[in-house]
Amino acid sequence: MRTFWSSFRVLGLSFSLLLALPACTNPGADVPDFGDEPTPPDLAMPPSPRPDLATPPSDASDPADGSVPTDCPAALGKLGQDLINALYGCIKGHTVLGYDAGRDAMFLANSDPANNYTVECIYTGRKAPQVKDRASASSNKFNTEHTWPQSLGATGAAKSDMHHLFPTDIDANGRRGNYPFGVVKTATWTGPDPDGKGPSKLGTSAEGKTVFEVRDPYKGNIARAIFYFYTRYRSERPADFSTANLQIEEATLRTWHKQDPVDANERALNEAIFMLQKNRNPYIDHPDYVDKVGTFLP
Repeated sequence: MRTFWSSFRVLGLSFSLLLALPACTNPGADVPDFGDEPTPPDLAMPPSPRPDLATPPSDASDPADGSVPTDCPAALGKLGQDLINALYGCIKGHTVLGYDAGRDAMFLANSDPANNYTVECIYTGRKAPQVKDRASASSNKFNTEHTWPQSLGATGAAKSDMHHLFPTDIDANGRRGNYPFGVVKTATWTGPDPDGKGPSKLGTSAEGKTVFEVRDPYKGNIARAIFYFYTRYRSERPADFSTANLQIEEATLRTWHKQDPVDANERALNEAIFMLQKNRNPYIDHPDYVDKVGTFLP
């Protein structure tokens, strides 16, 4: 995986995003991605959520150095569905940026300012310089991947939730479509393999289902994004919310989570998103929660 800038620099970038990003008067609006049709500019930043809905209150387990707390006290000792419910209580009510501002923030947060603001496609490894927002991404033939497809419930506030959005090459994103993730046995499309660690593929699984397999350096990132989305939205389901993909992909995602552990890049991105949305992906902060949950679908 590419080298990310330090956590300190990410936090500084996040503060600059707070000052520079446009926001919206209707943060839950479901508007098209760029490349489909033009979208109006966002006008006003939504108010910050109530403190009890943003992050859990500090307690003795929080870092003594004043850094961002990563614990959810309500999750202590919980397992299974009780743990999912506790985590939901700690990550719900996040600040909704709106779809335009959310995508702008996503591209900037995933770019590397130390390397000419280069962004990498999670599916192909293709890199493009000077990508800081939707417009510069589009000019480089990049767009926004919703790991939980819009057609299966990534709508309203969920559509702009940065914890499950990633920069992708437009063609590769189209290949994935809304297929579930899985291990490809017979490929109909194979992406490039720039790092020699295994390319993304589209094809059929051993069970004969059409699935999309993510290249190795991002398998765990995708898994933890999906687990976050399910935990965040299963209790307040957006329109068209469906677990049809998760029913097929959950076992594979659990394997990918272990195969590709959390690294410094992913933790730094989690911090940057927290500075904007005021919530975190708990499966990045505590990878052991995946095993403690066990089976996500009841």
